[in-house]
Amino acid sequence: MNERYRVAFDIALLLILLSIGFSLEFAEPYEKFLNENLIYRLRYPMKKNSVPTAVLPFISIVFPLLCIFLCSKMDTSGRRARSTAASLGLLLSVAISFVFVNSVKQACGNYRPDFAARCWGSATADPVWKEYGKPDCGNLENESLLNDVRQGRRSFPSGHTSMSFSGLFYLSLYLMYYLKCFGGSRTNTERTEAFVWKVLISLAPLSVAVGVAITRIRDMWHHPEDVIVGSLLGAGTSAFAFSLQGFSVSDTNTSSNLSKYQRLNAEGVNDASLEDDNEEDERTNMAVRPSSMLNLNEM
Repeated sequence: MNERYRVAFDIALLLILLSIGFSLEFAEPYEKFLNENLIYRLRYPMKKNSVPTAVLPFISIVFPLLCIFLCSKMDTSGRRARSTAASLGLLLSVAISFVFVNSVKQACGNYRPDFAARCWGSATADPVWKEYGKPDCGNLENESLLNDVRQGRRSFPSGHTSMSFSGLFYLSLYLMYYLKCFGGSRTNTERTEAFVWKVLISLAPLSVAVGVAITRIRDMWHHPEDVIVGSLLGAGTSAFAFSLQGFSVSDTNTSSNLSKYQRLNAEGVNDASLEDDNEEDERTNMAVRPSSMLNLNEM
């Protein structure tokens, strides 16, 4: 299969993953048993998002892709295959995180801190029950109110946090790799160039992700445990996708992180020439390798 078709096939699969995540976003979550003694945790006022959901794809996908593209343009020794691999890794990180988090949200059905306001109209309202453990939110004929209650059962884990970390933490890893933050000599403790600015630039995207996580608690849309687990999931998918594409923040050689297949494709070498090279290498090794009989005669 041609490399171009291979990349297109990967992108198609990633789009399918994202579509699955979007479908789970509007599905009806599990109706979890609500303990009366825990309602105090759900009596926070309902507020707007400091980071709107519509802005999240630009923060987690568009901005990191733009940074990767700019880095590839500024890298005079760079190869096209490296930027393509980095972009696919970013999309893979976000897609896996998006599907996994929404699946967990649907399965758990945990209540948000402002669920009382969503269900009963006010954070201080008296609870109304269908039956023991099942809150009665009334006849929600308005689609907006129905969606508010549905979203009120999607607290764990934090989707904003996981998506932010899956994209921005991945970008931080890529910048560490691109700027060679860990590229100093392992045998010499003294550095020959300034490196603090590299660290600050690399950690800037991560700090934005942390800021998004803080707003989820400050806006009272999530409990602290929701944000912690969401950040760990996003960071985990970032590290997984980053290493899966052959990158490493400790590698000083920008081309060594690519597989041999990727390097050959970046240089325009096809599979046939790869086989020819292997045969030529084998013939060369046979020509220079001394035979065992010759070694015996010399003894």
